Amino acid sequence: MLQFIHLRYLLSLIFIGLFIPLGMTQGQEIITLAQCQEWARMHYPLTRQLNLIEQATAYNLKNASTGYYPQLSINGQASYQSAVTFLDVNIPNMEIPQLSKDQYRVSLDVFQPLTNGSAIKTRKRQIEATAAADQKKVEVDLYQLRERVHQLYFSLLLIDEKKSQLLILQEDINSAIQKTNAAVENGTATPSNLQLLQAESIKLKQQLSEVSAQRNAFLQMLAKLTQQSLGPETRLQKPVTKTLDTTINRPELQLFSLQTTAMQLQLDGLENRKIPNLGIFAQAGYGRPGLNMLSNDFEPYFIAGLRLNWNLGWLYTNKNDKDLVAVQQAQLASQKETFLLNTQLQQTQQNAEVDKYLQLIERDDELIVIQNSIRQTAEVQLENGLISALDYIDYLNAESKARQQKAMHQTQLLMAQYQYALISGN
Repeated sequence: MLQFIHLRYLLSLIFIGLFIPLGMTQGQEIITLAQCQEWARMHYPLTRQLNLIEQATAYNLKNASTGYYPQLSINGQASYQSAVTFLDVNIPNMEIPQLSKDQYRVSLDVFQPLTNGSAIKTRKRQIEATAAADQKKVEVDLYQLRERVHQLYFSLLLIDEKKSQLLILQEDINSAIQKTNAAVENGTATPSNLQLLQAESIKLKQQLSEVSAQRNAFLQMLAKLTQQSLGPETRLQKPVTKTLDTTINRPELQLFSLQTTAMQLQLDGLENRKIPNLGIFAQAGYGRPGLNMLSNDFEPYFIAGLRLNWNLGWLYTNKNDKDLVAVQQAQLASQKETFLLNTQLQQTQQNAEVDKYLQLIERDDELIVIQNSIRQTAEVQLENGLISALDYIDYLNAESKARQQKAMHQTQLLMAQYQYALISGN
């Protein structure tokens, strides 16, 4: 008799664990945690910022490259002055014209820098470093999305485990109802025993309805987050066991590194201020007077040569600017150290969670063996009229609860392992 009961339970497990997954290929969609993570990232509005940052960077780099081109400017001026230059001499038979007090000038100025190459290269590197840091900030924010998907996915797995165990319990109750019904017809059991089992079956159906409603609510939340059409037929694939890697590979660390690089480029930019601005200039213009100050006619003119401009304002602020960057670097180092410490504390706490569930599963196995033996004995006693259906239900529920706990603990173990991976960034 015990062998028959054990065989029936194994067949139930086979039906739940094998036949249902095989049926999923016929109209049932199987999704994975990795797929949900990718879908959520793809459709999350914040993701669009990555492309926008890339576009803005391309424009900024093009603008920075224009520093190599000749700088053009058009200037115009109209003026009236109270006095003009004149020659106070009289030369026989020669009339020296007097300049007009109203003067006009328009010119095109061209300046080709020669010593700004280092500043332009540094500026372009600063743009790229800033863009990389901005993109990594977005990645840090998107990393929080992974945890939201993680929580929803494993919550659904826990619900599915609970539903599977309730279905197994329902099969046991139905089997007991059939046997008790036969016993009632044979006069070896009272109708009240049958009614107790039927009432328990109804309670199980209520629990299954509640679990189905809860599953649908969580599934709709996951569908909203992933922008996928997920229905009651959707099944979640349980992730494989994940090993614990203590290495920290969080995007925050990469962000700290990029921010450090950007600060170093600030120092390079401070050094570029010390370089004199030397270049070739040319000016073509038209006005009155032109370059001939003794002519009162409108004339074109042209000037070309070298121009040097050296702003020495950095002498006053250079030390303070460097000290400011050093303070910012120290702040960043402190933030990184704090982040690492907090992450290591979270790893320690989560590692304890993993160990807890490993120990609970060991105790679950021991408890299931005992409860299964008790339930099998109770089933024989029920068939022989030695115990009531109410007593049998208690033994059946005790075994079912032990199996539910193990199934839950196994899923919670997976959840703890993947939470550890999230904390570590692996």
